[in-house]
Amino acid sequence: MAGTKYDKAFRDYLRDVGGKIRSLRDELGLTTEQAAERAGMSAGYFGIVERGVKQPSLQSLFRFAEALGVEVADLVTVGPAAPQLVAKSRHRQVDQLLDQATPAEAKAIANCAKAILALREQWEPRKAEIKAPGSSAPVPVVPGPRPKRARRPSA
Repeated sequence: MAGTKYDKAFRDYLRDVGGKIRSLRDELGLTTEQAAERAGMSAGYFGIVERGVKQPSLQSLFRFAEALGVEVADLVTVGPAAPQLVAKSRHRQVDQLLDQATPAEAKAIANCAKAILALREQWEPRKAEIKAPGSSAPVPVVPGPRPKRARRPSA
């Protein structure tokens, strides 16, 4: 039967595109309903495209891309996995926020980001130094609030 090899390849491709959409949505922490609302479409349609059951129109692909903060090309080409695309999406969001900020606000945002990164750099080396007794492996430590001291009973 003519064309079956290409039909199968196209169905596989639709599943790949749908899988990339689902991975991006999951990485962004969105439900199908939330992502569909962002895209201006029904959750049912969003879901069947994610499963690779239905071929999205070009207009729908633009809506998917906008809702997920990526370019259409990111969805339809073989390329980076969802985590890299999510990072690209977040960079785009930061760029949009900076575009809206005044120069003084942009400078304050940059200073805050630098301070956060400096704190992270200070913390990272200390994590490697903490070892469990009798072990050479570092113990994962998560910074958090100090434990409260027990209060003395009232007399």
